[in-house]
Amino acid sequence: MRLPIFFVLLFFMIRSAFAHNPAMPCWEVRGPYLRTLTLLLEGEGISVNLPQLHGAPFDYKDIGGLANWYRICRAAERLINGT
Repeated sequence: MRLPIFFVLLFFMIRSAFAHNPAMPCWEVRGPYLRTLTLLLEGEGISVNLPQLHGAPFDYKDIGGLANWYRICRAAERLINGT
C-alpha cells in the first residue's frame, strides 16, 4: 500500500533534518518541498508551513508537539498495516 504524499513528504523532511546533523537537526526545505502540508489525523488538524521552517532548528513544536508526532506515526502505521 502506498502512503499518501503528505505523509511521505513530512517524514522525508523530518528525516532530512536529522540526517544533516543528528546532534542539532535543522529544517532543509528547498524546491518542490516548499509548501504547507495539512493533515487531519484522529480528529486533529495538523498544518506544517515548510517554507517558514527552512533553516530553523527542528523542534517538535513545529509539527504541533509530540502528541501530533505520535498521531502521525499511528496513522502511518495503520496505512502500512492496512488497518
